[in-house]
Amino acid sequence: MLTMARAKKKATKAVEPVMKTHGVRMTGAYSDWLERFAESQRMSVATLIDRALAADAEQKGFEPPPRRVP
Repeated sequence: MLTMARAKKKATKAVEPVMKTHGVRMTGAYSDWLERFAESQRMSVATLIDRALAADAEQKGFEPPPRRVP
């Protein structure tokens, strides 16, 4: 009796999350302030905004955000 080789399993492709960008308009003075504040906290502007939004959502009893980037 002949035995046939098993069919190879197809590799599953990881699904990449859809990335989006949101821009915020601000004056030069506000931008300078934001950058100085982020630097004083030893983090990037993006991280500062992420943490501030998460803290505000928690304070208001809203669900915590998912991870911002993979």
